[in-house]
Amino acid sequence: EIESSIFFIATLVNSGKLEDMKESKKELHAKINLQAAKKASGLASFGVAAEYARDGIQLLTIDRWETQYQLTLELFSTAAEAESCVGNMGAMEVYCREVLMQEKATI
Repeated sequence: EIESSIFFIATLVNSGKLEDMKESKKELHAKINLQAAKKASGLASFGVAAEYARDGIQLLTIDRWETQYQLTLELFSTAAEAESCVGNMGAMEVYCREVLMQEKATI
């Protein structure tokens, strides 16, 4: 049931104020954005997917690669793929470079 309403849910959580949000809630909201980004990509709505992935990335902690590695990797990878599909190669390169700079990243 959540899957069918994921865009509505993601839009709703993205309308909240970040500075008032607890870290645990930010992580949950980042996961919701990841689900929405993946669903949008699956529907070939790559511009929307890039926005949801970008919103999810903004919700991650500063030490995201140490504390939220898998979620961070998935958000950055999804963002890079979506940006590539809409022809935004500059943004794609930024996301890819960030992933490749991580020690745990495997190619």
